[in-house]
Amino acid sequence: MDKKTLLNLIVIVAMLALLVTAAMPLFGYNYPALRIIFSVAAGVMFVVRLLQRTDSDDVRLRRLYRMNLIAALMYCLSAACLWIEDITAQQSWVPLLLAGAVLQVYATLMIDRLEKKEK
Repeated sequence: MDKKTLLNLIVIVAMLALLVTAAMPLFGYNYPALRIIFSVAAGVMFVVRLLQRTDSDDVRLRRLYRMNLIAALMYCLSAACLWIEDITAQQSWVPLLLAGAVLQVYATLMIDRLEKKEK
């Protein structure tokens, strides 16, 4: 298994953990461990996005990889908002999570499209 495949598998697992831990409070399960799992998954996403690089000379492709990194940073900021005791900050984790998700979906789709075109 090469490095790119391994990193993509780690991203999938981290994204599933983010999805499950973000959705659990909607169904009435509000455990303190969910914040820990969410924070760890956001941190893993950030580290993996730091390790994912492209060796392409295409400026647009490199920018899209940076957009994925910014999306992971938004996940980390969202996790930080969960730990702040202020009620306003605790409610701001959802918009940060959604903004990161939108950014990541766009960047991931465009990366796939550009890498297929480059081959």
